[in-house]
Amino acid sequence: GHISGATSVDQRSLINSNVGFVTMILQCSIEMPNISYAWKELKEQLGEEIDSKVKGMVFLKGKLGVCFDVPTASVTEIQEKWHDSRRWQLSVATE
Repeated sequence: GHISGATSVDQRSLINSNVGFVTMILQCSIEMPNISYAWKELKEQLGEEIDSKVKGMVFLKGKLGVCFDVPTASVTEIQEKWHDSRRWQLSVATE
């Protein structure tokens, strides 16, 4: 990247490469019956306003979690509010 003249690396979605988004993973210890199961937990911990920040939620393989994009500016706030439990773990995706 440096050789080509890039001066910074923009955060991008790992789902669709959109600039300004970070992909997060919400893992569940059991198979989820539907995607609204994940929405319910996100809203319970992070409040109803999370609805407007989450984009493109999809199941992980085996329905043991979901991944989704959030605006880069919201990541720190989400991480500060969120508390992992035995059933749910939230992290920033790395691949």
